Amino acid sequence: MNDLIRGTRAPWYATPVVAVAVLLGFNGLTTMIVWGPWLGTTIMLMVVVTVAVSITRMVSRSRLLPTVVGAVIAVLVSIPAFARGPEGQVRYFPTPSGLHDLASAVREGIHVAATTVAPAEINRPLLALVMGGAFAIFLVAEHLAVSWRAAAVSGLVLIVPWMPAITLQNRVSIGMLLAAIACWVILLALTKRPTGAAARPSTVGAVTAAAATVVLVALVAPSALGGNGWGIIPRFTTPNGLDTSTRLNPTSDLRNSLTANSSSPVLVYVSTGARPDVFRLYTVTNFDGTQWSLDKSDGGHVPITSVLWSNPVPDWNAHQLDRVDVSIRGLISDHLPLPTVPRTVDVPGSWTYSPSQDTVSSSTDKTTGLDYSFSADLNYFNADTLRALGNASSDDALLGAKYVNIPADTDSKRFLALATEITAKATTRYDQALALQEYFRDPANFTYSTSVDPSGSDSVSVFLDKREGYCIHFATGMIMLARSLGIPARLAVGFLPGEASTDSAYVVRGGDAHAWPELYFAGEGWVRFEPTPAVQTGPRPSYADPVGNPTGTGSGGITIPTAAPSGAHRPADPGGNSPSSVDAPATGSVPWPLIVILVVLAAIALGGVSWWLKRRHSGEWQETTPETVWSTVREGLPPDTAWPLSLTPSEAVDYVTRALATEGAFLPLDILKKFTTMSNAVADYRYAPTGTALDVETITEWAEDIVAAAAQARGLDAKGRPVRGAAQADVRHGA
Repeated sequence: MNDLIRGTRAPWYATPVVAVAVLLGFNGLTTMIVWGPWLGTTIMLMVVVTVAVSITRMVSRSRLLPTVVGAVIAVLVSIPAFARGPEGQVRYFPTPSGLHDLASAVREGIHVAATTVAPAEINRPLLALVMGGAFAIFLVAEHLAVSWRAAAVSGLVLIVPWMPAITLQNRVSIGMLLAAIACWVILLALTKRPTGAAARPSTVGAVTAAAATVVLVALVAPSALGGNGWGIIPRFTTPNGLDTSTRLNPTSDLRNSLTANSSSPVLVYVSTGARPDVFRLYTVTNFDGTQWSLDKSDGGHVPITSVLWSNPVPDWNAHQLDRVDVSIRGLISDHLPLPTVPRTVDVPGSWTYSPSQDTVSSSTDKTTGLDYSFSADLNYFNADTLRALGNASSDDALLGAKYVNIPADTDSKRFLALATEITAKATTRYDQALALQEYFRDPANFTYSTSVDPSGSDSVSVFLDKREGYCIHFATGMIMLARSLGIPARLAVGFLPGEASTDSAYVVRGGDAHAWPELYFAGEGWVRFEPTPAVQTGPRPSYADPVGNPTGTGSGGITIPTAAPSGAHRPADPGGNSPSSVDAPATGSVPWPLIVILVVLAAIALGGVSWWLKRRHSGEWQETTPETVWSTVREGLPPDTAWPLSLTPSEAVDYVTRALATEGAFLPLDILKKFTTMSNAVADYRYAPTGTALDVETITEWAEDIVAAAAQARGLDAKGRPVRGAAQADVRHGA
């Protein structure tokens, strides 16, 4: 009887369906990562883990063992695929150093994800992170669907990779999405619990599995829905020809990076002369110590029919003007990208100008797919003119206190003392600004890094203490020091000028996102300075270069080179590596022969352990419940008396007694009573909220009696052999 009450194995054939569903989920991540040959690596690694889990389910009735084996195999195959030593050597075995280097790769991948503008180019650390998430989703979903036959709940896990596309309303491949849904429906069918064939999951196990699902979603969803890094400047779609788009956050937070690499085009432009040194979207004034925010009142708007600048520009037609034609490729904004010098704008739609913010915006239109042009004096500023303005403070009072405000929670005394020390030899506002700029740009003072994580209510002081940060840290630091000196200053957010793509066109990409300070000069307006080191921004604006500024010269633009720019303005790799030093794990770079050998050895070891456990435990793998015992009764009855699975327990008792009665065979009254009571207990176990009060040991004992009595009633002993006539007659008469 013990062989019959062991129960049934979990449906191992459902495991590959879960794996396919997880792989299809990568289509939901194409808003976050660039599609490429790395997909072959993910498929191969997933196949290896899937085979290991499936084999374990074939030889084991344990719910937990296949998941544990899958996790172990996932680590084993991930080490040679992603772990690299200090000298770049491949780690092959799960030694302490191998596990340490694998963890380091995942941590580096987390850093890349947190500081990269989507969609990110896949490199080895980022793929290690992605595969770690894929393995986790697969193992949790497979455990729920197959071990617990809770395929409906597993759908909450399988939907996690699709959350970025669903939440950000990006288009994905309908075919892939339907295929993923089909996998889930198939999973529901394959893992359906047959009546009388499987044990009921324990309440503790079900609650634990559900809790794991909730925790996984809680951990994964924030990054996908707009947390640090991938939520700050993304909104890119799939690589199969759909449009790409970018949203540049106007309320830039010091905890988020605006400087990470991305190859997705934001806009393309052509100039008749010089090219702008930046394209500005927003200007921001309010700072609370950690975060910038837009003004609630922008001072009103005017039509864009004349020269757009915060101060009057006399003799506009006498200026040397360059026309720039812009085509938006992947930017979603209600503000136009424009240079930080006087300009006229020709744009279709309903766009207006805010003199106080020096921005062009629309309450009804977006930049998506927009073509427009502007004419600007890109040589408007020069050093001599700015220096000749002296303290340039005659209009400061008209601007308002908000431009010199320093948050109460910050160390304003420190800012003033430091700014005074830096500008001690400066005699004009221009010289003060230049001294502050050079203080931050000096590599002996500060290091450009995207790995910083400021904390507390005074991020500027943290930056000054740690002396490392990225563009928004440098810009904010200079603004606070300038304000401490009484110089009106604000933050600007936009893009660097990009690089040449053809002989006449330039392309600005997501990785060119940038922030910088603007200081006010009475009579000239708001002037951009560049405190961020050249490793990210390239050269200073020429009017703000303390070296090589002859009288009467200086340009607010960059002369168009005869060849493509060197790329010095491009952001450095978040991990401090050059693109060539972070190897993308193409399929050919993974040591597949070794991985296959490891999997074969693991399978052999798994088979040996499984055989030993079977011999040791004699089949006691699965919990005995009223449901499994009920199934053994049906399997132990003569074939023509076994009831159809469609019958209820009480109907099953009637079916058996009638089948025996047609041959003149009857169950003894005490056996019939046990059979009836047992059927009621099974019904309670299935449907009653509290289950059945009858203990499983009693039900198991009764099951043996019922099977034996039914066999004897048909003239067979418990082993299916004919009994002597006297015994048969006694049974038939209910003796």
